[in-house]
Amino acid sequence: MRPSSAAVFFLVVVFSCLFATNARAQSAAPAATTAVPLAVDAKEEARSHFDLGLLHFDHGEWSAALAEFLRARELYPTRSATKNAALCLHKEKRFDEALDMFEALERDYPDLSPSDRALADREIAELQPSVGALAIEGAEPGASVSVDGRTRGTFPLAAPLRLSVGPHVVRVFKDGFVPFEQRLDVASGAPSTLQAHLLPLTRSGRLRVIEQTGKTLDVIVDNVRVGTTPWEGSVAPGEHAVLLRGPGDQGTQPVSVPVAADAETPVTLMAAQLESEVRIDPNPTGALVTVDGVSVGLGVWEGRLHAGSHRIKAAAPGYWTSSRDVTLAPQDRQLVDVRLERDPASPVWGTTARPRFAIGLDAAFAAMPLYAGQVQQSCTGTCSGPLPLGGLAKATVVYELPQGFGAGLEVGYLGLVQAIVGRGAQITGSTLRANDSGTASDRIATSGLLLGATAQYRLGDAWPLTLRASLGAYLSTVTDEREGIFRTSAQGQPPNAAYSVGLSESHAATFFFFSPEVRVARRLGEHFEVDAGVKLLVLTTPSPPAWSDQRGVLAGPAGTQGDGLGKFGTQTLTSSIMLVLAPGIGARLDF
Repeated sequence: MRPSSAAVFFLVVVFSCLFATNARAQSAAPAATTAVPLAVDAKEEARSHFDLGLLHFDHGEWSAALAEFLRARELYPTRSATKNAALCLHKEKRFDEALDMFEALERDYPDLSPSDRALADREIAELQPSVGALAIEGAEPGASVSVDGRTRGTFPLAAPLRLSVGPHVVRVFKDGFVPFEQRLDVASGAPSTLQAHLLPLTRSGRLRVIEQTGKTLDVIVDNVRVGTTPWEGSVAPGEHAVLLRGPGDQGTQPVSVPVAADAETPVTLMAAQLESEVRIDPNPTGALVTVDGVSVGLGVWEGRLHAGSHRIKAAAPGYWTSSRDVTLAPQDRQLVDVRLERDPASPVWGTTARPRFAIGLDAAFAAMPLYAGQVQQSCTGTCSGPLPLGGLAKATVVYELPQGFGAGLEVGYLGLVQAIVGRGAQITGSTLRANDSGTASDRIATSGLLLGATAQYRLGDAWPLTLRASLGAYLSTVTDEREGIFRTSAQGQPPNAAYSVGLSESHAATFFFFSPEVRVARRLGEHFEVDAGVKLLVLTTPSPPAWSDQRGVLAGPAGTQGDGLGKFGTQTLTSSIMLVLAPGIGARLDF
């Protein structure tokens, strides 16, 4: 039987629909296989960065951890990456950014756990007093605004900038105008106001920046983003720091470009993968920072560099220039704090840069690890002879130059005592029938005046460090108070009778000394400070003091004939070289 025309039409329609549906499913399948893996790859890469950030976080490497958490958040935002990035920003004292991040945590993730919400609320409350605001007025419309090397928008700004309390460097740039740059201190509370008037360039040069392969990257001139490649604009004649910055690790290291007046200077840079990142935080904040010989501006500088060794310098009026060699490993992120020491000779400090006298008073605990006279050497077996212990008090008067060098005099008193208990000894002598044996105990005390000349070098301001060396003489007296129990010989009268001995001898001894010393101080005012330090005394003498039998020993019990009159024999009480270690505290007054 032949099918009807209606049935044939029905079968054709059904078959066409099935074919079309299958064709759509097959054509849609590739789109699914290309879109889903991309999302999965981004999530996996974000997870890898997040795990690495946790590793740095556990080791207290806040800068490296922050970079990993921010990268993870950029690839695949999560509440954990946001929370940990905020914590790292707080650790790095970037309070304004930390506050922004904690507020974003509560805003973007309203379903936070009770513990995370309590943490965010607590951090926000703690950070708010450390954050202020800055309103910028008077600049040219369209001018780029950056603070501490971070682009914050174009003028006019929608609202005052939120900044951490403390010093900052503000830069405002617009093509055809003299760049505005100023260091200021931001306080909490009401917004501070900065008038950033830009003056037209009276003479200028043209700077043209292109990326060699044609990539579109941000152009950074003197730490301010001025546009994207290819870029051309007017700048003031002179040296300028130029770099390119792109997504991810793309960019170039800063290069120094001299621009001549009334001329065009073309610069061709080739972007590459910059494996490492560094944030340079100078103190004082307005110091001029140089990276590998290229001046990158005043204050904080943050950017990417090639892995390897880099020379970082910072300079500011009134301070010694500071240089540091930093080695960056691939994928390394480092925070480099460059602290400059104040130059007292600089005219910046006015009347403080002048020579001065200083008086220091110190008290120290003293221990003598090397004593080793013959008396101590005879302490063997059950005998005990701990280290000599005592104290040192001294005064130092120095004349100090503004450059930190100084010279003066040192006077002090040093006393040490050592007890040697239960050493074997003998009483001998030509009148004795035989030697008497027994045990003796000695209390050896050394005391006297230290007189010497001293030279020193001092650096630092709030926490000054003093390196000092002294030469002089130790005019001492060494006393041995000796007691013992002995027995008469078999021929004694009476034989084998016990008797006690108690004698004392004192000897003057002059030691020459050399003494290195290091002290760290904390200034408590313009002319007063307290300090702590350690002094090493190296004492030497060609003729060490010795027991010399100034009095004979009656070798027998009182009221008996005993063995006659005897002696101990000559024994040195100290060695020819002795070391004294003296840690202590003190105070200094200068005028």
